Amino acid sequence: MNHASAIARPPGELEAAGWRDLGLAAVVVLLAWVPGALVPTVGAPVAWGLTAVAAVVAGLLAWRRPLALLLALLPATLLVATGLIPDAGRYQPTAVVVAPLGLIWAWRLVRGQARLAWPEPAVAVSLGAYVAWCAVTTLTSTARSGSLVYLGGIVVTLAVIYGAAPALVADARARRAVLAVVAALGIACAVIGLLLAAAGPWVIFGRPVGQYEIIELTLLGNPTGWVLTRVIGPFLASNGQGINCALALVALVALQAGARGRARTLLAVAAAVMLVALLDSISRNGWLLAILGLGAVAAPDAWRRRPSLAVASTAIMAVAFGLLLVNAVGADRRSDLAAARYGAAGSSVSGDLSAPPPAVPSASPSPVASAAPSTTPSPSPSPQGAAPGAVSAGSIALAAAATQASPSADPSPGPSASAAPAASPTAAAPPAREALRGGSGLTGRIELWKASITAIEQRPVLGWGLGQVIVAIAPYVPDGLGLAGLTSHSTWFRMAVETGIPGLLALLAWVLGSGALILRRLWRDPAARTDPVRLAFAGSFLGLTAAATFDTFLLGGVTFMNIYWALAAVLAAAALAPAVGRASAGPCDDPVPAAVPVSPTREP
Repeated sequence: MNHASAIARPPGELEAAGWRDLGLAAVVVLLAWVPGALVPTVGAPVAWGLTAVAAVVAGLLAWRRPLALLLALLPATLLVATGLIPDAGRYQPTAVVVAPLGLIWAWRLVRGQARLAWPEPAVAVSLGAYVAWCAVTTLTSTARSGSLVYLGGIVVTLAVIYGAAPALVADARARRAVLAVVAALGIACAVIGLLLAAAGPWVIFGRPVGQYEIIELTLLGNPTGWVLTRVIGPFLASNGQGINCALALVALVALQAGARGRARTLLAVAAAVMLVALLDSISRNGWLLAILGLGAVAAPDAWRRRPSLAVASTAIMAVAFGLLLVNAVGADRRSDLAAARYGAAGSSVSGDLSAPPPAVPSASPSPVASAAPSTTPSPSPSPQGAAPGAVSAGSIALAAAATQASPSADPSPGPSASAAPAASPTAAAPPAREALRGGSGLTGRIELWKASITAIEQRPVLGWGLGQVIVAIAPYVPDGLGLAGLTSHSTWFRMAVETGIPGLLALLAWVLGSGALILRRLWRDPAARTDPVRLAFAGSFLGLTAAATFDTFLLGGVTFMNIYWALAAVLAAAALAPAVGRASAGPCDDPVPAAVPVSPTREP
């Protein structure tokens, strides 16, 4: 991209360009979704042929606007963890976007119309060590062909993010466009979640989407009677909705901080809705991410003791998180209400990783409940070693409602209505419930981490190979706890299991190197320390790094969380190319200071 030509464009043209990039990205995502959606109908070979055709069309549409392809990469990878695309077609959308983006960028490099961006030495060395060691462990993997697929995805993804993204997203308009896409994804998932909560579940590609948990809020460990539907959007488990809403909230607050007029009001309303959606997810990982991300955006206002949406949102999330940790507030899973709403399928819902469900309290056992067949949906294979929608959750079978009172359950109905409950212990039984949230417990992760440590001891240097964490820890996971088929639920343990201690050290070196680079750039640039967009990327990187302790990421992996983790690190540290006038993307119409002349060869 020639920054000099972008600088010379008038403000109105820059704003229109932002809308065109976003609109074209939406078209590309729809085009990319079609081949994957058709896999069950036409078969994989034909679907991959359609994928190639779609990639060609996407490349022609975005030939002069490759930024649109980079923007489309975020929703394309988000589809992986949702029920909106069949498991067999989850890679097609990403392929449709990445293939033309790589070819267009290579063509521009050959013709001298672009230059390859190189990361700082410390980051470059850690990235090189990470990729090289992943390649070594692929050669020694217990499933070499599967690990090779992961390695290919890592190489391509990191090449796009570190080779092309810094130049494609070099000005204020482009970076606001990235945040606008992240915000739009969160809004879309929240809206879809509300629709599914009201009218779902819907069976899409053979899987129930929108079959949510029914929860009852607790106060100091006591039921309150306030029953809610735990909305997880189109995802197959709650971790996706929580993290997606957290990143969207950070993006919305950052965009609102720089907006003016009506756009500022609309963004504030959208942020409030997203805040409610995030709280409803009861995702501790999502809440932690939001606190750190929002805290970064709010830091300048907090330092000046100036009230703002960023400060208020950070305070709300911090208070909610604190109350949850000390069990002042919490939530119980109500399997009886889920069964009543969803029928037989209500006894099995996709929820968070949790301790094994206790026996349903009941005054008398129910032979009907014990004989009911399990309807737990099988976890689908994951591109990162676990079910796409259950990377940090898994489907946990809950006991069907065995304690619902009904008139027919009364063994001796009499003429007195008041006497009936006394004669029926079943009618007076407490509702089927189990603790879902409340307290600082790690809900089964300790057992998974212990199993991971044992697996690491077996192959401490070369690991088991990329994508093999579930197989590696399976023999060491205790039986009867509902943890079978889950990952390590920690990125750090997962890397040590799959790539050995050297792979973990390389990943930690990248995290520390990226973090140090971001801090150095913010320290040296006073304007960056007050730029909400720059701070949003820095906060998102920090939040995702913290969430990686309790969730399973893969640097370079082909999912939204993995892509955005690396992209946020790049954009938080990369220098900003100047722009003239209004360089807004979408609803962010804040004025950008006039640019100073700059050489096209300036570091992006």
